[in-house]
Amino acid sequence: MDHSERTVPPHLVAVPDNVIPLRRHIPNRLRNQWPSLSVQFLVFVSVAAIAIDFRWSVGLLALALALAFGLRVALPRRRIGWLEVRRKRTDLICLGLLLLGVVLVAVATPNS
Repeated sequence: MDHSERTVPPHLVAVPDNVIPLRRHIPNRLRNQWPSLSVQFLVFVSVAAIAIDFRWSVGLLALALALAFGLRVALPRRRIGWLEVRRKRTDLICLGLLLLGVVLVAVATPNS
């Protein structure tokens, strides 16, 4: 066997052929995470809106949770991204209970 014909085992290769350079990979990963990023944006806006009106901000938080619930129901597993934490049923139960709690807080909060 000639020395030039020897192949290197895959576990000894420093950089495998299927590795995408990081600077090209990050925008694609963020673009693929639009469900989670849209929910996170609404949560951020609702937290920032607390200074304006608490009840309005709790309503925005409920909207973000409803969006997360709807996206978790509608999107397939390969498209859900960071919104998938556990099994689908467990995620939906947790989101539904949290949404119910936030809506109850919004309803129970007196007008200011």
